Amino acid sequence: TPGSSASASGAASNREAAEEGARKIFSSLDRDNSGAVSFAELEATLGAILPSTWTEAKIRRLISEYDTNGDGELNFEEFFEWLTQALDSAPAVKRAVSRRSFIQHKLKTGISYKAASDLFDLGDVDASASIDSAEDAFLSLVAMSDTKDVTELYRRSAAENLSRHPDSHRRETLVRMFMSWDRDGTGQISCDELGVILRDINPRFGDEEVGALLKNMDADRNGYVDFREFIGWVTDAPTSVGMWVTEELGYAVAFHRIIAEECRNTFRQEMFEASLHQTAKAWTELVGMRMECHTLNPGTNLVCKKCKKRHAWACHFCGCISFGDSCVNDCDTSSYAWTCISGFCQKKKCLCKKTTKHWNQAESGDLGKLSPVIFLRTLRDLSHFVERELRSNQARGDDNDVEAAIQQSKAAIRPSTR
Repeated sequence: TPGSSASASGAASNREAAEEGARKIFSSLDRDNSGAVSFAELEATLGAILPSTWTEAKIRRLISEYDTNGDGELNFEEFFEWLTQALDSAPAVKRAVSRRSFIQHKLKTGISYKAASDLFDLGDVDASASIDSAEDAFLSLVAMSDTKDVTELYRRSAAENLSRHPDSHRRETLVRMFMSWDRDGTGQISCDELGVILRDINPRFGDEEVGALLKNMDADRNGYVDFREFIGWVTDAPTSVGMWVTEELGYAVAFHRIIAEECRNTFRQEMFEASLHQTAKAWTELVGMRMECHTLNPGTNLVCKKCKKRHAWACHFCGCISFGDSCVNDCDTSSYAWTCISGFCQKKKCLCKKTTKHWNQAESGDLGKLSPVIFLRTLRDLSHFVERELRSNQARGDDNDVEAAIQQSKAAIRPSTR
């Protein structure tokens, strides 16, 4: 029939294109033009570029599995059989991907610029400044064939990203990496989200690979990867509870600053400021401090417009409580509002009088009681909520109804007890 003929013709055309691309890759590996790729040639290319991935043992296993005539090398037919497993599972690429598009796409999944650039150079076998279907399949096989490769790729990316930023921005770097995986902004990476990332890296990855990586990352075995688990995995330095108690405060501030900037850049700062204004009140109620003023002030005000002073106040950029004139995190507050809690010291009831010992007696992981300068754990709940709102509204194209979002934010930040 005409339909089946067209289908057969299309399949034949696709195979011809795949073979053409495969021959181009094969030729680049067959350095002596013998018509076969030897162990030495594979080691000289794959082993030199990715020595930790393509070990001598792995190269020999590859040859052993696909060397059907037993000559110890891979001829084109044998090489094409290996490459076909990736070509068959990969989505059809209608046109070659440019270097810029390739790198930008990888950056969105948390891969560093250098790692993405190196991946492109490895995949661009013919040096055409673009990667076609065959080259993309080859890249997935040689650089991202299993979850071990994925782990190594992201640990390398984390190290490279951290090395490019000063210490003051190191936490923000890892937070942004986590956010690129946490697509729905819930504060944890689900199995589905992990699958999206893995299949984007290599379309051949299925449920088995997703499950293996989840098991490797999910330390508490609850089926999700939280921020602490992600940091432990990507830095290859699992954090103890005691260590994380201190680190979590810094990461909460980093997360908050990123969300604050995102809200400002997407014209949703009004919603964010209103939400934080309510959070400050919830925080004082939880820790037993009187909210004497509760006035929302623009960042340009150095003293409260109501009480004409500033003693205890909430910085809306970092999400922290400060006592005195300056933010405890040295924030430039001119672009973000602040909430006045009290213009004067409340003496025994003022948290500025509490000692470090008082805060260290708190339960591990409870931001509300670990430090007098943090908004409590509802800070993270609020940030995740606002992020979800931003992303869902952007998906709907809905830039209105700020008041409704503010009311929902207020409900989301009510302090929890346990």
